[in-house]
Amino acid sequence: MKRALTGIAAASMVLGAFAPATFAATGANGWKYTVAHQLPIVVNGQVLSNPFELVANDSGNQTAYFPVYYFNQALNSIGYTATWDGSTHTWAITAPDVDATKISIPGGVGTGNTTITVNGTVVKKINTYAAKDPAGGPSAGYTTYFPAFYINEVFSSLGAKVSFSGQTGLSITKQQPQNTSYTLSNLTASGGTSGDGSVSNPALSLNGQAITLSTTLTDANGNPVPNTAVTFNVSNYGNYPSTLPTVKNASGTVVSGTQQTNAEQYTVYTDSNGVAKVTISGPSGSTI
Repeated sequence: MKRALTGIAAASMVLGAFAPATFAATGANGWKYTVAHQLPIVVNGQVLSNPFELVANDSGNQTAYFPVYYFNQALNSIGYTATWDGSTHTWAITAPDVDATKISIPGGVGTGNTTITVNGTVVKKINTYAAKDPAGGPSAGYTTYFPAFYINEVFSSLGAKVSFSGQTGLSITKQQPQNTSYTLSNLTASGGTSGDGSVSNPALSLNGQAITLSTTLTDANGNPVPNTAVTFNVSNYGNYPSTLPTVKNASGTVVSGTQQTNAEQYTVYTDSNGVAKVTISGPSGSTI
């Protein structure tokens, strides 16, 4: 008899070790929720983030919640931008290729403590809540959580294909909007001895001092275009191509070049403000 009980106890321990850890918690203003496990947010087949899923009751249904920060990241990855105003509880999405007046989300605009706009047009109202992100540890401050169900509908209204599963996470598929009217601003150069980086007035730096070149990509309406590839041509460098400069993107990561006739091409991506930036440096004593 003792052997049988010991075997059952051991089996229970093994099963428990593989079960997802969940625990109840309370957020701001008494919001009750359960911390589930981490789930991936996948955009166009690439894992963008792995936030913790919070589960809480919404209109009688158990609903998954994620911080607005991660939804902003996802929007940025499909070519749009969003800002969260905590004082007015407004989530403002900018989607240049979308006619917001034609957006119709099931259930209509609805009600809630948070307003969602697309290009200034109100498309949905939902209830959001504040809680501490488990990924931030005990010292984390409060962040705003959005219900995934309604955000899925918003993404769908922007032309994205969206699916959510408590096992596989949130999947978003949409290529960046195509727009042939994009415009690059004139290059600006900093850190160099002279020049602005243009063909007619090349940027010049002595003794390997780094030069930073930047340009801003905008659409036909003057809106910044994020997460889009911009290629810089670096020519007339020292003993090209036997000696190449070191080129880094805005994050400080070294970028590999592609050799062209009398030039090297370096591709980086625009940030959330549509700015593409590279920093170019050479060995001590060289001239860029």
